[in-house]
Amino acid sequence: SVGGLHIGNYVGIGYNCMIVTFNHAYRNSETIPYDNRIFLQPVIIRDFAWIGFNVNILPGIEIGEGAIVAMGSVVTKNVPPLAIVMGNPATVIGRRSEQHFEKCKAEAKTNPNRILEIFGKFEEIIPIMTQKRYSKELQDLGLVPEPAADPLIDPEIEG
Repeated sequence: SVGGLHIGNYVGIGYNCMIVTFNHAYRNSETIPYDNRIFLQPVIIRDFAWIGFNVNILPGIEIGEGAIVAMGSVVTKNVPPLAIVMGNPATVIGRRSEQHFEKCKAEAKTNPNRILEIFGKFEEIIPIMTQKRYSKELQDLGLVPEPAADPLIDPEIEG
């Protein structure tokens, strides 16, 4: 962080992220591949941003307020507020709802990133489309119960 790192309030940063805040002088350097000069390029991460696991952020980048950077992304350009970015290089794949975001801010509905301390556990949700597409696999994994057999259809059930 020799080049400066600003992290706003209520920012979530996943494990194994790398944030680089300087770059070597390599153009017209006195030695190859670079010399003893470094360019200080601070990284700015605005309030309510969420940086996923294994994200790499290059020098001089600004992550906008409320932006989401998907895991494994390499951020080579500034990320606009409320943008959702993914990939290498990270590109915008969507946006958060500005209306919902501003409503949560106005009502002080913020996550202090201490979910287990505050709520005691995560609320686990399997999206309906995932349940429909992978019902057998989810049952095999024990994530959803086996469907109850219907005694009117299944002759092996005694009634």
